Amino acid sequence: MIQQRLPGHLNNNDSTNLGGSYGLEIRGGKKGIAILYHHGLEIERVDLSDIPAKRIFIVRLVERRVNQTRLAEKLNISRQSIHNYVERKEHFGLEGLINSYRVTPNTTLQEQRKENLANRPSGNLSRKLEKIRRKDRIKAQEIQESKPKQRSLFFAVEDGDAVKGVSLKKQPFVEQHDWLESRYAGVFVYIVHLFSQSNLISLLSRYFGNGYKIFMVFILMVAKNIRSLEQLKNVRSRDAGIILGLGCIPSKPVIWKWFYCAAQLNVAQKVLNDFFRYQIRGGLVGCFFLFTDGHLLPYTGKEKIHCGYSTQRNIPLPGQTNMVTCDTSGRIIDFDIQEGTGNLRNHISFFSDKWKGDIPKSAVHVFDREGYGSDFFFGLKSKGICFVTWDKHVNHGLLAKIEDKKFTEELELNGKQYRYFEQSKEFTASTDTGKETFSLRYFILWNISSKRRTAGLAYTGEHDITGNDCVIGILNRWGASENTFKHIKERHLIIITLDSHSSQARDKKL
Repeated sequence: MIQQRLPGHLNNNDSTNLGGSYGLEIRGGKKGIAILYHHGLEIERVDLSDIPAKRIFIVRLVERRVNQTRLAEKLNISRQSIHNYVERKEHFGLEGLINSYRVTPNTTLQEQRKENLANRPSGNLSRKLEKIRRKDRIKAQEIQESKPKQRSLFFAVEDGDAVKGVSLKKQPFVEQHDWLESRYAGVFVYIVHLFSQSNLISLLSRYFGNGYKIFMVFILMVAKNIRSLEQLKNVRSRDAGIILGLGCIPSKPVIWKWFYCAAQLNVAQKVLNDFFRYQIRGGLVGCFFLFTDGHLLPYTGKEKIHCGYSTQRNIPLPGQTNMVTCDTSGRIIDFDIQEGTGNLRNHISFFSDKWKGDIPKSAVHVFDREGYGSDFFFGLKSKGICFVTWDKHVNHGLLAKIEDKKFTEELELNGKQYRYFEQSKEFTASTDTGKETFSLRYFILWNISSKRRTAGLAYTGEHDITGNDCVIGILNRWGASENTFKHIKERHLIIITLDSHSSQARDKKL
């Protein structure tokens, strides 16, 4: 049986797809009949020789969010004309779409037009729109100039590399649109911080030029917990593209091309160095306590690699170790991915040499017992590097015999009461010239809540760092451990007002 086409059904050979399931067919040429289809069914017909009806028809199609480029090509008009029609209606109403009446229909319609002739706006509406746009630009410029200017900290490109830039057509957020609902709106919270405080787009454009777009995709992946580029197939490309300022996320082959083009530049470490330097110099991270610890990056592939160590599972595992240095709030200052179990001592020494021109000499390094060693302590002391750490070899029986009255200092931390006192402890280090004896500050701590006693070490040089500060650093040693990532939401809360009329919504935490 041959299926017959229903009357008013879309003829795919004569129509143009405008997007959004809309199709447009022109019959009779430029002044003929325009037929609009939706989901293949005819919904409207317009006489193109009737200029006001044609313009109203175009504005309504734009409001339905059809593809304006295809619409302009189908009607043989310019995109600027469509833009003018939309702005005419916005500023002057439907009457702004009428210039004059050139058709000669029945007498009744002519009489109605004569009666409403005085309601039409007079003069050249295009020139009026031009004046309105010029006035808006001047007003926006005056508002921008009236805002207080803040000194910006520019990124410095290392080794004198040629500075790249983003072309005008590929800059982010060049597309203008009205308020839209989006399932990816939460991603914008990350973008606001990275663009406004960290100045990320400036850094990426200097190194990658137009290749910055792959990092916008990475921001989406982090925010939505997307573990692989292959999983981007489940993302709504248009919705996500608007939030990221890219217009639309392309297909996977294009994204992989972005990835490899960026990777082949081999500038990852330079970008990280400039980013961390900007954070340090801009005061975006704290530089008094520097907490350092290693974190296992497990590997599940088939290749043979060095063996790492999982502290939580207490077993060796294949992988690498990420040596992370954080501030008191858990914000990352710098990190270094090392093979196998990593080397905490080398990382601290390298970190100090790397940032000695940006981080104050009074900064206190805090690390765990993995860094314990007289030779390492002597090396830090020789460089004038301040540090605090736990004492590794503690005789708890001997500490328990200390009289309570010797614990003269008190402090409270995390809801717990502590008492402590300070003395010195001698160490002997091996050097090229022989043995060297030196002393460190030695703190005996007493946890009143748990009734446990332990000890810590510190070197502060000639800097004015009190014993109370040293003890706080020792007790916060876990600031750079795995607990940093467990409690990161507790330390960095983002409070969003969802409903101004609801007190519960105002206090809701994301």
